[in-house]
Amino acid sequence: MRYAKKSDPLVMITGDPDSTRKYYWVKVGVSNFGMFRTSDDFLIDPITAKIYFWNIALELEKGDKTATLKQWRQWRSDLRFWKPHTFKNGKLIALAK
Repeated sequence: MRYAKKSDPLVMITGDPDSTRKYYWVKVGVSNFGMFRTSDDFLIDPITAKIYFWNIALELEKGDKTATLKQWRQWRSDLRFWKPHTFKNGKLIALAK
């Protein structure tokens, strides 16, 4: 949000907790040129207010699909994060593809 001020940054609630998901689903991205482009997806626990990074790209992969906000902040500076990866037991694991 801080670095994309000219690109109309936006935070959007995409889903409420329901029977299939116990979290709020929040998308963060830019909304310029009449189109919203997602940068990151997060889940928010309505009971504890904890925020989790949700890697939607991992939906077809085995392993965890969420990371704590602290882990996400650390891992996004790791080159492995920007290549195919998964999360397992609180660790960032590079995938060979």
